[in-house]
Amino acid sequence: DKQTICNICEAGKYQDQDTATAAECKNCTTGLYIDDDGTNEDKHNSANSCKHCPASWEFKSVTEPCKICQGGRYQNDSNSFDLECKKCPANKFIADNSDDVDYHDSFGDCTQCQSGTFSTSGQRFCTNCPAGKKNLKVNGEITECQLCAVGHFARLAGANECLGCGIGQYQSEEGLPYW
Repeated sequence: DKQTICNICEAGKYQDQDTATAAECKNCTTGLYIDDDGTNEDKHNSANSCKHCPASWEFKSVTEPCKICQGGRYQNDSNSFDLECKKCPANKFIADNSDDVDYHDSFGDCTQCQSGTFSTSGQRFCTNCPAGKKNLKVNGEITECQLCAVGHFARLAGANECLGCGIGQYQSEEGLPYW
């Protein structure tokens, strides 16, 4: 007596046919997953068994499918094929670093930087320019730090302008905090 043993599909795969030609499992569409790894055949019986990552999560791979968004990012669509979480725009941030799903499920989780600080898109925190650099603004928003030019300085972090050396003084290097 010869007995046939059929295996349950592995994680990320399904089989919706019960014919003798069903020799291989089919892959879930990229961005969808099945996390059961060959233990429950009911979780691998159709393409509908493949699931999206929920809000606050991004797709990583079929074997480790979903991970909470990292700091500075969110995912507000649980039916998305987006593989990565969306970045908060410049001058907004999410400080949480993949610890709490409640901080990554909407654009509203992106917090505005405090006055005098800035962030680039997708950052976990805001920063201010160190002494020796000034805030560079575009359309009223700080976008980056700029070295103070030769003959100029910025004593304090977060300065909006570099000051010129006084009469009888000089300073021959860029980015110095004092003359």
